[in-house]
Amino acid sequence: MCSKFVDNVKLFEYTSAAEPASDRIKPEIFDFSKMEINSNSINDIYQSPILKIKLINVSSKVECINSNASSHVFYILNGTGTISFENENINWESGDIISLPFYSKIVIESISANIIWGNDEALNDYLGVIPNKKRFCPTFYPNKMLLNFVRKINEEENASTRNRNGVLLSNNQIANEKINTLTHTMWSLLNVIGPNTFQKPHRHNSIAIDLCLSAEDNQVYTLMGKELNDDGSVKSPIKRYWKANSIFITPPGWWHSHHNESESEAWVFPIQDAGLHTHINTLDIQFVN
Repeated sequence: MCSKFVDNVKLFEYTSAAEPASDRIKPEIFDFSKMEINSNSINDIYQSPILKIKLINVSSKVECINSNASSHVFYILNGTGTISFENENINWESGDIISLPFYSKIVIESISANIIWGNDEALNDYLGVIPNKKRFCPTFYPNKMLLNFVRKINEEENASTRNRNGVLLSNNQIANEKINTLTHTMWSLLNVIGPNTFQKPHRHNSIAIDLCLSAEDNQVYTLMGKELNDDGSVKSPIKRYWKANSIFITPPGWWHSHHNESESEAWVFPIQDAGLHTHINTLDIQFVN
């Protein structure tokens, strides 16, 4: 017996160690206006065990290279420009969304733009793997198409009683696998809360990285907590106000409700690892009726 391999053994009593306590994912807030952002740069915003979120500032050209991600999502906060990959390119403008499979080099060009970049690189780094297969085709979601879809479904009968009023983004390849998510690992919803309304609590095992797109200051917020009261409201909640061009984190398994006390619509674009959870049947999404 080789002692150096035996020395590497670590044993735990099962009932006390089967589910280690972790506080790695907290209900944090990231306000872009308070961050020092350099011109033509890629800025780290947040990393969960599975997802990475970055803010790209473009004033001429930025190259996204050597990413170990198998899928990407780009949300155009402002500006117009072009994104190129291999021999293809997409022209985009404010509010557009783009999802891409893995590419060794992605080039973004613009005179002036800010873009949120989410990807699953953290998951692949954890697994110690390198992507070698494109799981879906590049997909472009024009902002006008998304808004028209949301308006249409919110005019349907009983739309006001839905727990969420938005559009779930997917593509033909992932939908054919019966997952209905943005990519095989990631999930995104363009969600709107009408004036003077709230969306009842729900929960899921995926992390929610919520990008606030528009909201009246100090009038739109999310309540989140680990338990519910008997009346279905969130028990002893943490309150997170929405602010345009900022991100707040909803930890996995936490109940959360969204509240709009203003006279204007409020919009949010969450990015989650729900594609992965959906595939392995662990999402466990639950709604309060």
